[in-house]
Amino acid sequence: MRPARRARPDGNATVTRALRSRGDSAAAGLSANVPDAPARRSRRTATLFALALLVVVLVALVVETPGVRAGEREPAVVSAIRAEFGTGWLGGCFVGIAWRESRYNPRAANWTDRHADGSRGSFGALQIGALWRRRGESVPAFARRMFDPAANARLAHRIYRRYGLAPWGSSCS
Repeated sequence: MRPARRARPDGNATVTRALRSRGDSAAAGLSANVPDAPARRSRRTATLFALALLVVVLVALVVETPGVRAGEREPAVVSAIRAEFGTGWLGGCFVGIAWRESRYNPRAANWTDRHADGSRGSFGALQIGALWRRRGESVPAFARRMFDPAANARLAHRIYRRYGLAPWGSSCS
């Protein structure tokens, strides 16, 4: 007697039916244990997608998390912002803005910004535009003043009281 053919792993129903019609008792349990190929592919795709999503989330948390790690000193920019805005939500908001705008670099300068008065440049950790310089103050002198974290935070607070978060894109982070 010839051995009975078993169902292929891809779930070929024709072979399984043929085995059952011959009365092969092994074929009865075989088709229930072997999932069909599309279901296996679907589960594999879902698992790979979930794994990729997890990797992306972990990388985002590790790479772009602003703040101070244990054992490190707080950057001067963060200290100046907390002294000016406090430690509540507004202080946290401006710490996030400083991270986004300059990565806490107090000497950040963007000379490509153009302003309504014709001046160019945004300076300091909070990237305050030259439009906000004092009457008669040159843009280079304003830039030097904005490189001081405390002066930058003071002027940012004045701008915030007048215009809110709009000059920083209306967003904290």
